[in-house]
Parts: sequence; structure tokens; C-alpha cells
Amino acid sequence: MGTGVYPANYPGIVMWAESLAALRSILIRLPGADWAIGRSGNYETVYSVQRGIGIALHSGDRWAGVEAGHEPRLKRRRGRMAIERGAQNVIYEQLELAFFPAESGVPDRAEDESVKTYFLLSNPRSDDIALELSLPTAFGPDGQVEEWRERILIAPVPISNAVQLSPPDEDDDDDDTGRIVDRPD
Repeated sequence: MGTGVYPANYPGIVMWAESLAALRSILIRLPGADWAIGRSGNYETVYSVQRGIGIALHSGDRWAGVEAGHEPRLKRRRGRMAIERGAQNVIYEQLELAFFPAESGVPDRAEDESVKTYFLLSNPRSDDIALELSLPTAFGPDGQVEEWRERILIAPVPISNAVQLSPPDEDDDDDDTGRIVDRPD
């Protein structure tokens, strides 16, 4: 099957889905894990009520995961649910400053919405993926984050030999409009 028939955003969707699944698998399996899968409002996260945080994955621009005196931007504008989570982050921070438990101030919320939602931003580069865990607190009318309350830079993850392209088999009956992606052993 050639890659030419897939939507142009297919590689990004696959990367997001596989990354989210891997993060969820790791966190849920931790000893004493209190992490759960969040899906309210069709917004995919992993969250911990006990820790008071949730994590959503988003692509960042070239400043994501980089300490350069320049705040990152999202690769693409975000929709209503991400913007609502940013607004909730402000409410939860205000409640924490007032010494009230965050969940007591916002009734009738789904459990995965009762926590501050951090964005795990990724910035794929030629040899690694720069990462950061950041707390959005203000969005502009263009769906972009205008204010990050907290930015936690994570050591870049090397990607050399993580994925390699291999030619199709000689007797392969697939068309040759694309390549096959394999992971090395």
C-alpha cells in the first residue's frame, strides 16, 4: 500500500497517537499508579487526580523544549477543549493560592477535567526530539497559547536509528508510491 493514498496529516496523527499511547502505558504501570486515561469532550489526556495534573500531547514549534529566552508556540491552533483547559488552569491556580483544594472549586466537571492540564510539547529535530511540559494559562483568538505559567524542559530524546526506511520487497505487490517504515531490532 503506497503512502500517497493517505491524508497528508497521517504521519502526524500516527506520531501523536503512538506517543500518547506510550506515555499512558508508562504512567499507568508505575508502582502505586493513580494515573488514568482521560477522554472527556473528545480531548485525549492522561491524568492523576491525586497529583492534580493531566497531560495532553501537542506539537510545538522550534522553540519548544529549548531554553532560548523565547516562548514556544504550538505547531497548530488548538480547538475549544484545549482552550477551555487553559482557562481551567487559571481557576485551579487561583484556588490553590487561596488554599482550597482545586477540585472543590469547580463542581460538575469530569474527573479528567478536575486537574491542571499541562501540554507535553514535542519539537522533532534532525537528531533528537526536544520536549517540554508546560502549563498554558491564556489563549489568543487565533487558538495559540499566549501565556505559559510554567515551562519544564526535558532532556532531548535521541532519534538516530529509531526509525528507518526500507525498500519494498522485490516480489511485493504493493505499488511503489511510498516507502515502508521499519523499526530496527
